Amino acid sequence: GRSATLMIEEFGGRGPLHLFCIDTWAGSVEHGGTDMAAVEARFDRNVALAASRAANAVVMEKCKGPSAERLARLLAGGHEGSFDLVFIDGSHQAPDVLTDLILGYRLCRIGGFLFCDDYLWSMEPDGRQDPLNMPKPAIDAFANLFMRRIKQFEQTNYQAYFRRTA
Repeated sequence: GRSATLMIEEFGGRGPLHLFCIDTWAGSVEHGGTDMAAVEARFDRNVALAASRAANAVVMEKCKGPSAERLARLLAGGHEGSFDLVFIDGSHQAPDVLTDLILGYRLCRIGGFLFCDDYLWSMEPDGRQDPLNMPKPAIDAFANLFMRRIKQFEQTNYQAYFRRTA
């Protein structure tokens, strides 16, 4: 819940905040051996604590399930073009990241932002990476395919930043 608590701490003092957090809380290959139930419980505690400290009302909706399914439900539920910020930090597999970015773009309002974490993350060692197990090819594909609908900001090795312009 680090990103959720950071957003609550950063934006909860500026006005009411509505936050949607999507995760399976099942982990993936990089979480081998991690007690994901404990991770989810820590998330719940940390987000509740951050919300209780916020100067303004914080509504946090925990959307448990696969991101493609949950993002599609948000679109179907009338949220298209209503989000100020979409933060992509789920699966690290390229097809999943591209799906999250496309659905996230549709949820994001014009002038809103899409942030992607783990840009250069790889499960395999340097020189032996499988591009399908990396966020980078998907983020690059999104940037190329949506180049006339987004502004891309300077990125770091870890994150990529976009603003929806159309």
